[in-house]
Amino acid sequence: MVVSEAGRNSQPSRLVDALRVAGVPVPRLVDLGPATPTGLLVTESIQRTPGAELLAQPGGATPVGRLLGSVWRRLSRVDPTGLPLPSDWSGATELAKRSTARLRHAEASLGDPE
Repeated sequence: MVVSEAGRNSQPSRLVDALRVAGVPVPRLVDLGPATPTGLLVTESIQRTPGAELLAQPGGATPVGRLLGSVWRRLSRVDPTGLPLPSDWSGATELAKRSTARLRHAEASLGDPE
């Protein structure tokens, strides 16, 4: 998340509060004080087995999938109105530009049909 200079601490906490209200587990934010560089968001460390490590274990995809599905459903309950969400990458113009670039790359990789 990009945190702007104005409202440096209030913006992330508003988002975290909205996620928690919806039941999405979010680590505690760590305030590094006024010396925190703009754009840096720090959370506490959670001591658990990383998802990638679980996926490498037999049957590991099941609990990871269940957790992701549960969180996905909870995310749908978050009201994004007024939250500090970056949207520059998701606008129609930017998506069209990126998709066109990917299409051109795919066409160049495939070459001319014979």
